[in-house]
Amino acid sequence: MATSDGRDYFQRTRLFWMVTLSVALIYFACTVFAPDVVPFELLGPFGTFSKNFAYNHPDLLYKGKIIDI
Repeated sequence: MATSDGRDYFQRTRLFWMVTLSVALIYFACTVFAPDVVPFELLGPFGTFSKNFAYNHPDLLYKGKIIDI
């Protein structure tokens, strides 16, 4: 029989990864559903890349969001 209650088996995710993934998913959702809200000009080359996808390839973003869910 197991003598451990399982606390040693599971580890909590680091705060850095929780915040990073949360911000990335929120940014992706805003880029897909409300691209006018995102300040692409302030994001430099990443903003230019995101703006290109948001306005020229929205079908790819929608498919990516479906996979994301």
